[in-house]
Amino acid sequence: EMVQLRGALNAEAVLQWTAAQFPVLDRLIVGGYSAGSVGVQFWADRVISTLRRRGTEVMHFADSFVAGALFPLVGREYVIQAVFETWGTCKAKALSEEFKLACKAGTLLPEDQYIDAMRQHRDVRFVMVNSKVDWQQVRYNSAIIRMQMAPEVFYKQASVFLKKYALEPNFRSYLVDGDHHIYARSEQVFTATPKGADGGGTGPKLIDWLFNASKCSHSVPGNVCEGRPIDVAHAAAAPTPPDYCDPALSGEGA
Repeated sequence: EMVQLRGALNAEAVLQWTAAQFPVLDRLIVGGYSAGSVGVQFWADRVISTLRRRGTEVMHFADSFVAGALFPLVGREYVIQAVFETWGTCKAKALSEEFKLACKAGTLLPEDQYIDAMRQHRDVRFVMVNSKVDWQQVRYNSAIIRMQMAPEVFYKQASVFLKKYALEPNFRSYLVDGDHHIYARSEQVFTATPKGADGGGTGPKLIDWLFNASKCSHSVPGNVCEGRPIDVAHAAAAPTPPDYCDPALSGEGA
């Protein structure tokens, strides 16, 4: 017998319970890893708007999944509409009325919610950590398109969306060479540098970068990525090897 998951209802119930338990919050970190990273991107505005209080310092942390890159660049709208219909996305309470209408019209994109949250909450720091060729994200994207996706194709696709996010002044990205999946719950959160999950090179350590991002009293860390500069907007094919950086993702933050 099939059991239907009521994830959105469960999430909303937990959110309301949490809001009732914490009438005062000095600091709030909204975070998720892997599939949870997709969830916190989709629920960003709803969670922040519900839980933050006057004076609350907030950081939004997405680890090891670029929601915008969930679907292929070619034929993207058709695949998104089919998946959203299966998931029942258009009924989610996390969606504003405007986005519900866009969802029903088949024009809502996975990145829309995330970018809108950045714009609605300019004083919140949105940070994202990914490996350039994260094996799990490559595997998931391969399942979506029903054929094996090359790691370099995934990285180019992810870079396109990270570059789009980087247009927002309160977004920062940290990219790591290699295929490691999930940093938040692994020892690699302490060892990772731009050169690899186990360290190397002279770039800032991930743990230090996250610490600075979580403190409103600290300057906003810049985007972090090391490798030869390639503008993905002008790359006809996926560059190989996938150890490069789009200049927009390796500059210093304000």
